[in-house]
Amino acid sequence: MFRKESRRFNEIFLEESCLQRFVLCPESRIQLGWALAATVLIVWDMITIPLEFFPLTEFASHVDNVALASLVFWMLDVPLHLVFGVQMAGVTEMRPKKLFKLYLQSWFAVDMMIIFVDTVVLTLKFIYSSDPNPVFRSGRFLRSLRIIRLVRLIRVAKLERKVSFVANRLLSTYSLMALKVCGYLAVMLAINHLIACGWYGVAYWTSDLGNWLEGASINADSTPDAYVAAMHWSLTQFTPATNPIAPFNGWERFYAIWVILLAMASFSSFIGSIGSTVSSMRAARRGQILEQGKLELFFTERQLSLALFSKVKAALRDDRREQVRLRESEVSLIQGIPERYKVELHKEMFMHALAQANIWPRWIQREEPYFYSSVCHQTMTEHACRAGQDVYLPRTSCCIVYALQTGCMEFVDDDVKTKPVECEPDTVMAVVCLPSLWTEWEHTGRLTAKSGVCHYAGIDCNAFCNLATNFGGKLCEYLKVLGILILGEIESKEGEGIRVSDVSVPSEIPLDGLAPRAEQFAFMRSRASAGTESSVSASVRSTARGKLL
Repeated sequence: MFRKESRRFNEIFLEESCLQRFVLCPESRIQLGWALAATVLIVWDMITIPLEFFPLTEFASHVDNVALASLVFWMLDVPLHLVFGVQMAGVTEMRPKKLFKLYLQSWFAVDMMIIFVDTVVLTLKFIYSSDPNPVFRSGRFLRSLRIIRLVRLIRVAKLERKVSFVANRLLSTYSLMALKVCGYLAVMLAINHLIACGWYGVAYWTSDLGNWLEGASINADSTPDAYVAAMHWSLTQFTPATNPIAPFNGWERFYAIWVILLAMASFSSFIGSIGSTVSSMRAARRGQILEQGKLELFFTERQLSLALFSKVKAALRDDRREQVRLRESEVSLIQGIPERYKVELHKEMFMHALAQANIWPRWIQREEPYFYSSVCHQTMTEHACRAGQDVYLPRTSCCIVYALQTGCMEFVDDDVKTKPVECEPDTVMAVVCLPSLWTEWEHTGRLTAKSGVCHYAGIDCNAFCNLATNFGGKLCEYLKVLGILILGEIESKEGEGIRVSDVSVPSEIPLDGLAPRAEQFAFMRSRASAGTESSVSASVRSTARGKLL
């Protein structure tokens, strides 16, 4: 009855295959760990590969060992794309065939090319280390092989996706903003790192023409001195600032021109982005400080207890940790869409929660197809409650029916002898205060969010009654009869001395036996009323015919 007609956000796509059971969802810890390892290796490549221009001496062996481990890692990464689910276009794709097809269309060719280049370079370096031929043992040949590995920097394009995947899993919104500032600084340092290594590379390949290292009296064989000088020069060109180092030949001047053009295009953008992000962080932090100051002033002016103040602060601190999804009223663009789309929107939002009430006749979808849409659009609203917050308190008037959508709530009866009851979606406890649809009801206990953020839909009782009355006919008769049967069961329980609470229907008063009886009564009454209407219509027609004659 509630068949899905189109794709939905957060929908998970699966298939029947032997590999399906091995596919991991995007939120799995294994995927998170693999993404962390990939991030570390990409950052390592981004730092060390440009350093291949320098004479690394003993450090070169460590770079080669990590390069071998990295090659093994990325070779394993290729088949793992079959079992790592991804989120795309609002849905979760976990079908192995589809995952491999997506990989073929994106990074497969690039990854295979990089793996091939790495394999060739490492093989040639192994031959170089074991072959006594002086051609293969020249330093220029070895450095040329290392420079070929610059192709691995193509993987830097994956870095943003990997970092975003890890950061969204581990960090809060404020921490993400701080990470964004650090990211801008890291990108600027990475660009200057590449430029600095490029300066040394230009000096090395134009050493016969004289270079900036000789002009600045820097030992070219001292990697720390040469790198620090090149990095300092790169930063002064980027900011810009003064530096005694200057290009020495035509190739170095040509390189300096492009560095200055790059700095002019990107430096102001980096500064503006960092400034706007820091301003946003200050504004967010200032708002929190002001609110905390008002809270403390409120308690101070009234000389309230410190114990209560500590409890309130702890509750607010826990409250900020929980993320509540956006409400419809917070999305201003939705308010301007056509009404027919709002009806469809509310039907998709609330249909599942409405079905949990389990009070609907089997023929409603066939004979009253618009009733569900009308109930969702005209009577239902969305609500949220964080862990520890109360949805309602005992002995208060009940005006809505609560249909739990996510999370876990706890119902604590006003009767201390009754144990607390957990309410979860898709269970008999998913709907609370159902009798209030037919009678004035008073809450018999307290409903509290137990864990996480609980989202629930509320059915306005008065609006529902008016809507059912307006629809009339067989459906209205059915709901009337069902209400009479439910209230009769409640009175019977109370007559036996059994306490009826907000969760007694349908947990203790099951609807499976009442709904078919209500359908039969409604069918009989509709036939009787139809017979009365047909006899009246026949009498009217005969009277009219007599008048015409």
